Amino acid sequence: RYSTNTFPTWSLAQPFRVIAHNGEINTLKGNKNWMTAHEPRLEHQNFGKSIEDLKPIIDADASDSAALDSTIELLVKANKSLPMAKILTIPEAWSHRRDFSQKLKNLYAYATAVMEAWDGPAAICGAHDDWAIAGMDRNGLRPIRYTLTSEYLIAGSETGMVVLPESDIIEKGRVGPGQMIAINFKEKKFYSDIEIKKYLSETKPFGSWTKNITHIDKLVKSVDEELREIDGNDLRKRMSSFDWSIEDMELILHPMIMEQKEATGSMGDDSPLAVLSKKYRGLHHFFRQNFSQVTNPPVDSLRERVVMSLRTRIGNLSNILDEDEKQCDHLQLNSPVLSINQFKTMRQYMKDTVKILDTTMDFMDSNNTFEKTLLDLNRQAEESVREGYVHLILSDKNLSKKNVALP
Repeated sequence: RYSTNTFPTWSLAQPFRVIAHNGEINTLKGNKNWMTAHEPRLEHQNFGKSIEDLKPIIDADASDSAALDSTIELLVKANKSLPMAKILTIPEAWSHRRDFSQKLKNLYAYATAVMEAWDGPAAICGAHDDWAIAGMDRNGLRPIRYTLTSEYLIAGSETGMVVLPESDIIEKGRVGPGQMIAINFKEKKFYSDIEIKKYLSETKPFGSWTKNITHIDKLVKSVDEELREIDGNDLRKRMSSFDWSIEDMELILHPMIMEQKEATGSMGDDSPLAVLSKKYRGLHHFFRQNFSQVTNPPVDSLRERVVMSLRTRIGNLSNILDEDEKQCDHLQLNSPVLSINQFKTMRQYMKDTVKILDTTMDFMDSNNTFEKTLLDLNRQAEESVREGYVHLILSDKNLSKKNVALP
């Protein structure tokens, strides 16, 4: 088959070298950028100096399916089993699962520390070395049904693709969200979802490795020490500067604060295009969806809590082909939105590896333009990295009557 969102060519015909993929990777741009960031640190005994010949790992013209295949191929060629490569790239939603064993949670915590998830509707099948697998993404928006006989494992989007006598069938089933089934050819054994994940969770001491993860909540001393750095008048001025309206407050923020969920509204957007609007519109209004979002079912707030997480990590950019405790040496945030106290704690954790860059510009100066200021900011960021800074913080704290923030 061909990817539906790319021009059909033989080079993009599936299956690829390791997997076949039904769905779409909605995080593709981020995954490509992260792989580019990982490339300078890639090294493994299997590749030696020839690893430079593999770069870029992801072809710029590749489809989302081909990009995922290239990443999984890199992992399995570095001695990772195919089931482990699936865990690293398309992990199950695990952080809120009370029914998971601690060993399994440790496995997923480690996988999250190593690399970024490839998220989006994904049903994959693949084979490499001793393993063949079929697995789903965390949302389970593409079906996989399987039939197991004494000689075959048949997996596809529906049952009945291959006619089999009922007497030959040992087991029928459906692969659920985030689940995986596998066959080990060497052992001549079928692994259910529970069995394969139990097997993977016991291959390394993930429990002791994940103890290296630093959680920001354990570093914050007390919420009582938090200071109010912005008074009411200053807050209103800042909200006005960023074009916040009463409508935004009442229809968007209020439900989020009072009910801990996003407001429910109609699916249509009847506002005029930003480029045609007579009213000032923020820069983000000029951008639209980057993938076929309308073909995916909406995710309600209850399901969202199960399958999605706001957790993010700071400080780790190791060699993703390594498999050791160093992968877990990072700071974990429960949300990218930080309180003042959490932000101060994060800065203390970073010590002298952080550089703050001002993102405001003096609009009273006729020589200042948005483009010039943005290019200057890029130059400062590059110089800071070359000077040895590991973390960059973009700050609009210098907002004033003459300084406006870059959008």
